[in-house]
Amino acid sequence: REQKKIIDENGTLWASGWENALKFKEIEVISIPVNLELFLHKWNEEEGFPKTESSNIIINLIKKFKPDILFYDFYDISLLKKIKHQVTSIKKTMMWSGSAIMNESIFKEIDLTLSCSPEAVHYLRSKGIHSEHLNHAFNKLSYYHAKKTIADFDVIFIGQIFRAIGFHFQ
Repeated sequence: REQKKIIDENGTLWASGWENALKFKEIEVISIPVNLELFLHKWNEEEGFPKTESSNIIINLIKKFKPDILFYDFYDISLLKKIKHQVTSIKKTMMWSGSAIMNESIFKEIDLTLSCSPEAVHYLRSKGIHSEHLNHAFNKLSYYHAKKTIADFDVIFIGQIFRAIGFHFQ
């Protein structure tokens, strides 16, 4: 738990924003940093599970939490299918999309896709994918962290550049 708290406070402001916002509505949320291998394997060790690959650890973490809703923010469709098959508590799945649609096929496996981008919502709906518009919120921890840091630059880029799919070359 201590490692997760440190990760949330310092490394995953996007994911932990959901936890922080929804706890005030008394909705329990846990974000799993699936791209932090050391965290996953340390959790697995502390829980007494045998050594295994990260995808199995992710599934065990989700099983332990027993969510009704899985908000999936990872573009691994095979992992999503394994989770849906093995975690029986999940009743609905959700996902987030910005303007760049990375892998359209994954959205077909999701019950609801939220997006801050009206054009993405329109596009997904045109493909028969249930999608709704939700404006970005602001994670107050971002402001706290900005105050703690010393600015080395006058301007900073925060976002994503998708070179592989050609989105930002159009």
